Amino acid sequence: MKIQLRMAATAAALLLAAAMLPANAAPITYTLSGVTASFTFPTSAVVTLTGNFTFDPATDILTNPDITQTTTPSSADLFSTNPESFPTVETAASNLIAVISANDFDAMNITFTTALSSAPTPVSEVLIASTLSFCESNCFSASVTGAAIPTSEPAGLALLGGALGLFLLMRWGGKPASPPTCPDRPAGV
Repeated sequence: MKIQLRMAATAAALLLAAAMLPANAAPITYTLSGVTASFTFPTSAVVTLTGNFTFDPATDILTNPDITQTTTPSSADLFSTNPESFPTVETAASNLIAVISANDFDAMNITFTTALSSAPTPVSEVLIASTLSFCESNCFSASVTGAAIPTSEPAGLALLGGALGLFLLMRWGGKPASPPTCPDRPAGV
């Protein structure tokens, strides 16, 4: 029985190691948290971004963007519509996602300080391109706050939990039984 448990623990450790390799990374869903971009040209405005997207760090594939922008003041003509949703993928790279608005008149690039990973990643720049606003020739943010926060569990964490469970099971199953004690004798005699 002990040999079988050790073999199972070894197999779990090998699976865990294989799952943690970048080539086996699973897509991660991110939520935009506290993301605001201040613009000073061609007009003074603050754009707030909310929503989420799914990105695979191993393949740089962006899927399921569900991002909404709201501009303050609403009279700032940075986008063709305010608020506006961006559900279409344009392109992606390790530290950039580019999305297109639902009406196809606006595009937005969100750049991150580092490559997207299983850790929160701060936003470093927002670029707007619009065919029906002041940003026809691109508007760059003057300052940005907020980050993309991973909200889905990477597959490696589940495997880590399984390996830990097997290790504990092996430790629990490997303890020898206590010798019986006689009620008439004190213990250890």
